Amino acid sequence: MKKIWMTRLSAILMLPSLALAQTITVQQGVKVGKVYVTGENPGIRLLDKEGGTVLTAVSYWRLIWSPAGPGHIAFVTTGDGKSPGDLRLAFVDNRKLYDFLTKEITTMLDPTFTARPYTIIQAKFVDSGQGTFSPSGDSMTERKVTFKAPK
Repeated sequence: MKKIWMTRLSAILMLPSLALAQTITVQQGVKVGKVYVTGENPGIRLLDKEGGTVLTAVSYWRLIWSPAGPGHIAFVTTGDGKSPGDLRLAFVDNRKLYDFLTKEITTMLDPTFTARPYTIIQAKFVDSGQGTFSPSGDSMTERKVTFKAPK
């Protein structure tokens, strides 16, 4: 009986140190135990040449669940987004999702994200969530997502 009691006591004493060990390995800024979104976030960049300057970048978010509901957002930036002729557009089908994602996710990844605001454009997205995979099945080789704005 005494041996079982000591085992339980040592397990209880170890729990706080295990929790501390887990939090030490968590990336800075990540809040343990809270789901912010579920979905995917692929991106693509067009360069002027291999390893060259970015001409256009698209960060696509397809979210199945978030506190603001599901939806799609395509952040499109031309150039570095800072020059007078550069575009910064956010195509969205759920404005509340855009607000949530901008406030809670993208500013954690890049604190300067909101310093250069995007022009928000309501759009309709077509995304089946399907794609074509390599013969080995370990990478997607093709994926088609379309979105259209009324303008």
